[in-house]
Amino acid sequence: MPDWHAQSIPQILLEFGTDFERGLTNDAASVQRGRYGDNEIESIPVSRLSLFFLKQIASIPVLLLAVTAAVLWYSRHAIQEALAVSAILGFHVVWRFAQAIMTRHQLQSIRKRLDIRISVIRGGSITKIPPREVVPGDLLILNEGDYISADARIVEADSLIIDETPLFDSTSAVQKDAEDLPHGVVVPPEKQRNMVFGGTYVIAGSGRAIAVKTGKDLELQKLDRQAPAPPEAPTEAEKQMRLFYNYFSLAGLIVAVLAMAITWGLNRAADVRPEWHELLLLGLGFAIASVPDGIASTARAILVSNAGRLLKKGVAIQRPNTLEDLNNLTAICADDVGAFTKAGLALSHVFVDEQLIEQATWEQWLSELESASDNADATALPVPPPESKVPIGFPLLVFAASRCASNRRYQRGNSVDEDVHAALKEVALRIGYDLDRYQAQLPLVAEIPETPDHPYKGFVFETETGKYLEIILGKPETLLHDCRSIQNQGSLREVDPDQATLIRQVAEHLRQSGAHVFGIAHRILRADDSRYGVKRRPAFLGLAALSKSAHENARESVQFCMDAGIKIVMITDEDRQTAIERAKQMGITQDINAVAESADLDSSGEDYDSVVSRCLVYCKVSAAHRLKILQYLGRHGLALGFLGRRPRDMRAMKVADVSFASASYACHAVQRYASCLMLKEGFSVIGSLLHHSRQAYNNLGNSMRWLLSCTLAQLVTLVAGFALHQLYGLPMPLTLPQIIWIHLLVNLVPLMHLGRDQIRESFRHRSYQTGPPFPHKPYRADILRGLFLGSSAIAGFLLTIGITPGNWAQTETVAQTTTCTILIFTQLLSNFRCRRYPWESLIQRIAANLPLLVLILLCMGLHATVIYLEPAANIFGVTPLRLQEWQWVGAFCVLAALQFKRHTVKKPSTY
Repeated sequence: MPDWHAQSIPQILLEFGTDFERGLTNDAASVQRGRYGDNEIESIPVSRLSLFFLKQIASIPVLLLAVTAAVLWYSRHAIQEALAVSAILGFHVVWRFAQAIMTRHQLQSIRKRLDIRISVIRGGSITKIPPREVVPGDLLILNEGDYISADARIVEADSLIIDETPLFDSTSAVQKDAEDLPHGVVVPPEKQRNMVFGGTYVIAGSGRAIAVKTGKDLELQKLDRQAPAPPEAPTEAEKQMRLFYNYFSLAGLIVAVLAMAITWGLNRAADVRPEWHELLLLGLGFAIASVPDGIASTARAILVSNAGRLLKKGVAIQRPNTLEDLNNLTAICADDVGAFTKAGLALSHVFVDEQLIEQATWEQWLSELESASDNADATALPVPPPESKVPIGFPLLVFAASRCASNRRYQRGNSVDEDVHAALKEVALRIGYDLDRYQAQLPLVAEIPETPDHPYKGFVFETETGKYLEIILGKPETLLHDCRSIQNQGSLREVDPDQATLIRQVAEHLRQSGAHVFGIAHRILRADDSRYGVKRRPAFLGLAALSKSAHENARESVQFCMDAGIKIVMITDEDRQTAIERAKQMGITQDINAVAESADLDSSGEDYDSVVSRCLVYCKVSAAHRLKILQYLGRHGLALGFLGRRPRDMRAMKVADVSFASASYACHAVQRYASCLMLKEGFSVIGSLLHHSRQAYNNLGNSMRWLLSCTLAQLVTLVAGFALHQLYGLPMPLTLPQIIWIHLLVNLVPLMHLGRDQIRESFRHRSYQTGPPFPHKPYRADILRGLFLGSSAIAGFLLTIGITPGNWAQTETVAQTTTCTILIFTQLLSNFRCRRYPWESLIQRIAANLPLLVLILLCMGLHATVIYLEPAANIFGVTPLRLQEWQWVGAFCVLAALQFKRHTVKKPSTY
């Protein structure tokens, strides 16, 4: 049946052997999965491995090394050098390809962790399964924000609106229904109103649909095979690094051409005909030294590497660009659910036996009770010990409330009731009540709805033949009015006016704190009460208050971000009083005038701006207001982060610089649009994310600055050496093989561990980026560092070769070896100095990246080995150094490690 949209629903049910109400059985689903396979959506085809390989090696350094190797092979007398350059070229190509493969693998690993689960009906019950396990015939449950994992025929729709942008690139959402389409009429997929397609999302409404196509048969798969892979946008760091890469490459090319032209002109003036390959090798030396190799690809590798590290901390960054945006963030707008508080309710206070006790009090008793549970009598009613602060009526109150809340009819269709049920059940189970056993012993025989004569909900349980227990839940004031007695310390006493006043005051106090408060009472009924007109008055048990519980360390995390210059704006669906209490609890504000509702935002112009500029908390605001708030904050220069939860938040998420979503609370559609998906709960995850991103991006910037200063140092060394060569006849300070060797040890090998420094807990690390990352204020120090390193190499060259002309030929190789060694060692050792913060010692900065230290020491040891290993020394034109030359090398290394301290970072402003 290819035209599923034209088939009747009974035909489709018969085709797949499924049921309209119960769906597939588990056994039938297993058979279908074996027949159709996994419901895997294939990724967009990537270019072939050969093309990917060519793309990675298509760079200026590779081209220059290839030309150099070819010229050396052509000259014949430099066979050893040609072999060495060819080997370095091979290493260079393999390294670039391996780095690209690892970067891609890390990105794919992050995306694989972003798994979601969808709801289907199997065997008559709702089950959550991964999208890959959906099979044809499954009955899909569609709710607002859900991801649709298969092409499916709609069987039931209630105002169902689908976002089909990922499939058909439509600009608006599509209304869907379950109506049959005319049979035999060709209807394109985008016009099939009774079908939903895999890869799309539910924007509004609800419904059910039967999956008809999965895996390779999806409509999305057909379109993807025809569409080219979208190019991945470069990060801002990559853009700027490529810009510097081009500048340095152009400068090197100009210097190379000038050097070749000057040499050729002077030789012609002296009636000397230079060999063309010698001139070309001279120019190649300048060009190779001036190219900051791998700087752009390394920037991306560093960003992706930090994204992988953040994944272990519970945050999935879906695009590398997000790490840059996080670094600039100055304001966060967050829903209180998922950020500051948990989604469900928790039993926060209980008033029983004339005592108001908080959660911490009974939590201590419960922990003691759990530790002694092995020796407890399973049939005995748990009673707090006499020395406990927990009233003896607490277990009875929790049992009564949880026994009512466990009734399905009480919780159906009401999310608050479901949260109440879950919270009370959790406490009851911890106390030791076996709710299933009590459900059998105390069966529910009647549910009494609220009426004018009975203004509270009652649940009647049969205790024994002819006797019944009614547990009543309702508003404390209404329930208290009908209660004649109150249970206190295990006995019934008559309610006096002072007790009633106290209970009302406690209930109002708990409501003002944002809790859901209800009273609990009970009475014993007999089967013949109605016959004799007996109306038994209930006995009041107490109050139970349930509220949203704050995430662990939420207040500390909020203060952490505010100290780092982040403005925190809370958006909540709670009432004004609850929002004020929550804001005070989180430390966002203590000013009640900093709280606004929709009515406060309905004005426009200057009044609206004045409200938004001073408010930090918004309660019961519409989606339009959320969008308007973010637009205002953005116009006033704030870089915004927004934590979304529902489809109505998606417009605001698109306006924000960084969008967040919780994997636990946010719907599938919001998770798809989010830049950062929080796999763990709580605002502390956001605080840790901002801290890591700022330091990681600072480490990236410092690493790139070091690479640029090293490139400048090599270019300065060659330019100054060329000037001395032409003016005074001194030999060149470096040969071409030595330039390539320096390029390998300094510009390539250390890149493997750049930007992977440990993230340290320091206040000053948390300053946000206020301008372009490269270059920024200390770039003058980077220029001076490059000039100093280049000058050090030239100074070592002059000190070694001497000024007397007669000594030049004898000391030329020693001087070049000294220059090469100084340039390698000083550049490598300046790495930590370049990236050190002013508030930490050099030892602390080194300890932050020990693998890089090991790699640097290996590079230095490898160079020393080449110097003293005769075959290698002959290839690179170096010779063993004496103690005097090593003294010069050591002196310049010490100077390089101690110079150019970074500027002091100012403390960020606090909102």
